Amino acid sequence: MKHEQPRTVRFWAFNPETLDWVRVALRDGESITLGGHSRATDEGWSVCGDTYAREGDRIELSAWSDGRDCDGRLSRCWSGEWTVDGPMRTVPDGYEVPDFDEVGASQRDEYAELAGY
Repeated sequence: MKHEQPRTVRFWAFNPETLDWVRVALRDGESITLGGHSRATDEGWSVCGDTYAREGDRIELSAWSDGRDCDGRLSRCWSGEWTVDGPMRTVPDGYEVPDFDEVGASQRDEYAELAGY
């Protein structure tokens, strides 16, 4: 009996750290984070990243950013999912990327909270 290798799913994704497109390859149960390193800005610091995780025929994306500047701390999170072989979309750079369905989103603005918004 021949042992089948698990199918590797490949797709293009934008790396927020290098500001370039990369080819992501995931087998079932694998994950990868693009970005995630903090950097200094002219008014504070900033960090962002995208984590792709594969479970069976589903890819989950968690995109997040966090930072602080003269306007305080601002944190954002977005999550989505895409089914392998599901719909794709073409981005302005010409790459075809998975068309993720939004599962959740949140934002925390430190100064807006202090002001009662």
